[in-house]
Amino acid sequence: MGGSSYYDFKTMQIQTLTMFISREMHCWQMSINLTPVGPYRSFNITLNPKSGILRDLRINRTRTFYNY
Repeated sequence: MGGSSYYDFKTMQIQTLTMFISREMHCWQMSINLTPVGPYRSFNITLNPKSGILRDLRINRTRTFYNY
């Protein structure tokens, strides 16, 4: 789990905020990345098995939103 942010002292606002979490379970791996603040907002969720035989079962969902 972790995160980072960028703060603009001139405008006194958070410019970008990024958070992530990764989890290894018995036979699966999960990863979530989220950027809810800033001109480029996005999220990414990935679930995949650890087994090499089942690697085609990967689930990946990504969305990006632009704020001009």
